[in-house]
Amino acid sequence: MTIEAETTKSEIDYGYPAVTARTKHFTGRFQVRALVVCAVLGVLSVVLAIATLGMGQYPIGFGEALDILFGGGGEEFRRMIVLEWRLPVILAALVLGALLGIGGAIFQSLTRNPLGSPDIIGFDAGSYT
Repeated sequence: MTIEAETTKSEIDYGYPAVTARTKHFTGRFQVRALVVCAVLGVLSVVLAIATLGMGQYPIGFGEALDILFGGGGEEFRRMIVLEWRLPVILAALVLGALLGIGGAIFQSLTRNPLGSPDIIGFDAGSYT
């Protein structure tokens, strides 16, 4: 499986720089701006998630939280706080936030309306029942 990345320069000018990725079964064109924004937001969310591992009523330093997260030492009580109490909540928040974003994108594409919401096509009435 080889992935070729090249800047597209075709006969049609789409008005934005794009990267084409090709494999044996997949070909896709991605906007460079969208890739950069997604990469920056992904890195930012991971950094903030790791930073919030140390926040709370029992504060833990950023370095110690990283050490505990990657299997290093640490006091047993602090390991329990980071790995069993705070990490599942942070992972759930990241996953559920991504799912809400995907759901909003689906509703906007169904209604062909950038401000589309579920109540436009009647999904909230069905959810009440």
